[in-house]
Amino acid sequence: MIKMLFKYLITKLYTLILLVLSLSIIFNSNLVIAQNIAIGQITRLIGSGIIVNKNHQERFATPLSSIYKDETIITAANTRIELRLQDDSIITLGENTNFAIDDYQYHPQKNFGVALFKLVKGVFRAISGAINNLNIHKFEVHTSYATIGIRGTDFWGGFYFDNNLDVVLLDGHEIYVTNKSGTVELTTIGGGTTINNPNTAPTSPRIWGEKKLNAAKAIWASSQNTNGANKVSQILSGIDPEASCMPDVNALIDEIKVKIKELEQRDWDFQMKVFDNAVELEKQRIEASRQI
Repeated sequence: MIKMLFKYLITKLYTLILLVLSLSIIFNSNLVIAQNIAIGQITRLIGSGIIVNKNHQERFATPLSSIYKDETIITAANTRIELRLQDDSIITLGENTNFAIDDYQYHPQKNFGVALFKLVKGVFRAISGAINNLNIHKFEVHTSYATIGIRGTDFWGGFYFDNNLDVVLLDGHEIYVTNKSGTVELTTIGGGTTINNPNTAPTSPRIWGEKKLNAAKAIWASSQNTNGANKVSQILSGIDPEASCMPDVNALIDEIKVKIKELEQRDWDFQMKVFDNAVELEKQRIEASRQI
């Protein structure tokens, strides 16, 4: 009787161990799947870039590449990358930019969402999506100079002018820019602020436009090529469409378009000339071989 009872208990214990192991495998599998759920994808790509995960594994950025939490996107020179996240937020990265996705959670059923990013260098533009319509939400971009908080808006920010951090409100409600030395709220479209270093407060809001336009003109004057055009477009994207200088901005854009079209035609003509020369040389080679 004791032996039968002991055998019965051993059998039950063995069954319980198998059950625990099975549940552990299922739980861990679900955890891995949850961790590997894409939070967005690359919708546009001009140039080249890489995506680095938290294990420091790299892969090339390509159109429709999936993006995951804890990944960093690094762009090369003359590159633009557009990301679209689950809530339809759109993040556009400029050239030579290092942009990390520290956390992203979008739970519309629970009315909760978090989007936390980190800009190490470069520039970006952010258009927040449905995550800002949730009751509980946070949408922030952290930098070494200050934290930028977004409340349902479209804005441009980054390190472009003299290593300062610049932020400008392009559309929407408001942005707050804060660090240990102070806080500024941008509530007027076209309003911007500058942070000179991590120990200085953001400057008082002011309407931008002329400063960026003049910088763009200076770059174009010294680099009238595709590289210069890319840098100019990166600056002009931060100017409010309603700014008083927009006629001058549009005139500069038209001038650049004409020049780039001319340069592209020259490049095409050169390529065709090289091709024609190669064809002619091949004809001569064939003719010479026939005469042997």
